[in-house]
Amino acid sequence: MKILVLGINQLGGLMMATPFYRELRIAYPDSRISCYAFPLTFPVLKSCPYLDEVVLFNKSFLYGALSNMRRFDLVFNLAGNWGSYVFSRIVGKSVVGFGDEGSVLADVNVPKLLSSEYRTKHLFKALEALGHAPEGLYVREAWYDSEASTVADGWIKAHDVGNASIFAFNPFSTDEKRRWTDSGWKTVITDVHRMGIVPVLVCARSQHDEAVAFLKCLGVEGTMIFEGNVAQSLALLDRHVDFAMGVDSGFMHMALAASRPHVIGIFNTLHPQETFPIHDAKHLALTPENQPCFPCNLYRSKDVCKHNLECLDRIDAGKAVSFIRSHL
Repeated sequence: MKILVLGINQLGGLMMATPFYRELRIAYPDSRISCYAFPLTFPVLKSCPYLDEVVLFNKSFLYGALSNMRRFDLVFNLAGNWGSYVFSRIVGKSVVGFGDEGSVLADVNVPKLLSSEYRTKHLFKALEALGHAPEGLYVREAWYDSEASTVADGWIKAHDVGNASIFAFNPFSTDEKRRWTDSGWKTVITDVHRMGIVPVLVCARSQHDEAVAFLKCLGVEGTMIFEGNVAQSLALLDRHVDFAMGVDSGFMHMALAASRPHVIGIFNTLHPQETFPIHDAKHLALTPENQPCFPCNLYRSKDVCKHNLECLDRIDAGKAVSFIRSHL
C-alpha cells in the first residue's frame, strides 16, 4: 500500500503530532509512507524515521505533482483546508481528512479540532477510525539530522559555554495575547544568570531584529542568541539545554519533544492539560493565579480579550525561578 501524509505547516502542531507518525508506521508496517512537507517543518520531517519519503511541498512541486498524477492508496490530510482536500482527492484513492472545510471530499472525516482537545488525540482518532489502536499519546520525539547536530555543537563550542547549564527561551508568539510581560521575563532571566546558568534566546533567523530589540528593552546582560532553523534549534534543545521556557507556542512544544530539558510552559488562554504533560514532574506549567476567566479558550489570533490581558500579570515569575533552582 502507498500512503501519503500531507504535513502540518505549524511548528507546535508538528511537535505535538510526532506520536502520530510513529503509530502510523506501526499500523502500516509494510506500506510505503510518503510525506509532503511544508517549508517550515521540512527540516524536521526529513529526519523522521517512520517515513520512506519526504518531499518539500511548495507551489512548483504542486504543479508537477498534479501533472504527473502520482496516485496513493490512502491519503491523510493533516492540513484540513479546502485546497488540501482537493489535492488529496486528486492523488488519493481514499482520503482521511480533518475539520469541516472540504470534508465532503473525504472518505473518512474526523470532526473539527476543539480548543479543549489535545492535537495528538485528535490525530489518533483517524487511526482509530480505520480500526487501529494507537498508543503513547504524550511520547513525543525529536527528529534532526547530523548537520543540525553539527550546527548546535559548533555553536556551543564557539560561544565557550563549557559545562555550564543552559536556560533556553523564546518569548515570541504569532498571537500577541500569549506574549508574557517584559517584567516577568526580566525577573526570570536575571535570576537565572545569577545562578550561573547561561540564558540563550533561541529563535529563527527571521526573528533576529526582534530578538535584539527584546533583549535591549529588558536591559539584561549575559544573554546569548542562537539563530537556526527548526531542526538546528531542536538539536540544541535535545543535546545541550537543561531548562527551556516559552509561551504556548511552537518553541515550547519543540522543547517538550526534546529529551533533555526541563520545560516551563506559560499558559493564559488554554488550560495546560490540553497540550502539556502536567502529570510529569519534570516540567512546569505556569498559569494565572486568581484569574476567574481562565481558561478563556481565546486561542485564535482574532479573538479579543475583554479584560485587557490582566491574566499575564498574574503569572508568577518566582515559581519559574524556584522550579529551576530546585532542579539544579
